[in-house]
Amino acid sequence: TFPLAQQIHRKKCRIYSVGLGSEDKHFEVEMAKAGCEVHYFDPSLKEAHVQKSEGYWHHRMAIDWRDPNPAAIAQKQRKTTKKLGTIMNEFGHRKIDVLKADLESAEWKILENLILENVIEEIG
Repeated sequence: TFPLAQQIHRKKCRIYSVGLGSEDKHFEVEMAKAGCEVHYFDPSLKEAHVQKSEGYWHHRMAIDWRDPNPAAIAQKQRKTTKKLGTIMNEFGHRKIDVLKADLESAEWKILENLILENVIEEIG
């Protein structure tokens, strides 16, 4: 059997989904219903952090290939934009089983960062 299928069956899977205003959240909803812990990140959300249902959270946050410049944070610009590794550390997550990303081609720069910072080892 596949390791992810085993994780889902044991209800010990964690999924990060990153999007830009996506209306279709069928995958996220179904995985939460299956028992996975699902975190959906979208900077266009109205609320900062909200639990939509058991095991399913929405976060008003953008994932980027770099953390924001401290000067920009001081000016309150893009303080909700962070690297995936930074977000994982802040949430206390050491592993993600699935990373779903639809970022209008920005996912390639993020993937490059995940490889360069060895965060890719914590996914899947």
